Amino acid sequence: MAYTTINDPSLYFRAKSYTGNGANNRAVVWDETHANMQADWLWFKSTAGNQSHALFDSVRGAVKRLISNSSGGQGDEATNLDSFDTNGFTVDNEAIVNDDGNRMIVWGWKGGTTSGIGGSPSITPSGYSFNATAGFSIIGYTGNGTDGATISHGLGTTVDYAFFKRTDGSANWVLQAPLLGNNVQLVLNDKSQENTDTRLGDADDWNSTLVELGTYGDMNGNNDTYVMYAFSNRQGYQKVGNYVGNGNADGPFVYTGFRPAFVLRKRRADSDSHWFLNDNKREGFNGSGSNDAQLVNTNSADTDDNRIDFLSNGFKVRTTDGDVNADGGNYIYLAIAESPLVNSEGIPNNAR
Repeated sequence: MAYTTINDPSLYFRAKSYTGNGANNRAVVWDETHANMQADWLWFKSTAGNQSHALFDSVRGAVKRLISNSSGGQGDEATNLDSFDTNGFTVDNEAIVNDDGNRMIVWGWKGGTTSGIGGSPSITPSGYSFNATAGFSIIGYTGNGTDGATISHGLGTTVDYAFFKRTDGSANWVLQAPLLGNNVQLVLNDKSQENTDTRLGDADDWNSTLVELGTYGDMNGNNDTYVMYAFSNRQGYQKVGNYVGNGNADGPFVYTGFRPAFVLRKRRADSDSHWFLNDNKREGFNGSGSNDAQLVNTNSADTDDNRIDFLSNGFKVRTTDGDVNADGGNYIYLAIAESPLVNSEGIPNNAR
């Protein structure tokens, strides 16, 4: 069996750094020129601070904005994202997506399949876009308030990591992952540590076609509307995992099986902590002075502490900061590849 089926991760995930200009109808193209990628989920942040994270997807529509650092429902925003384009996107004049004179970062995921999701769910999706190859799906649905309700995800393997967000009203962002354990959640829009609630869905019962929901209003209130962003592990491309901190600047090495383009981390228990997001487009990784990370649960500017190395086969933590490396602390991460350690032809990746 081949080491990976994804030799070119940029067909499914890309990041882009650009300088905002505050102009209307600004078309932005990805840096990669060898192939096009039309994203179905775009996540924007001005790295200068005081602007929230702005998230848009093709299932809800380009003008429907969610904010990762807020519990608020989606807003109709005519001057944010104009369109998902064949090889990029078009933004308007609002600073949240086009901050004049300041650096922007955007992360984009490709779904693309909009029919034949399969499964026999108790809740029929209101819309979806999924990519079974890359292990990523966007599912819109209306809750029914029933314990054990199910929704399809289309990935063909068990979901390893899923965000749920109510869209028609205020509710926390819920992260569930089988790695966390049954009926356990983390909240994306704040610093709180994981907690257990029997109203959450039974992650132990998730399978290759369905995700189970509980009665928790943040993910399954009767007649409330929601979106789920789901991720499934793919060898050499995408990995959900856990690491244990050592409290040392020479921190733990975390094997992923690929050179990362994106790493999202959160301390699970024992202490409240920020969500840290690093990528391969902003300056500073691999010991070059300052490492630009975003705090997903805030509207702050990039942090500038050197906290991570991206290596050919994983990442290494380079800080004593308890948010990402407390001695004995447990951390969950989602990592996505820039390139696999070994491609499907058996050719190894190079270190930076």
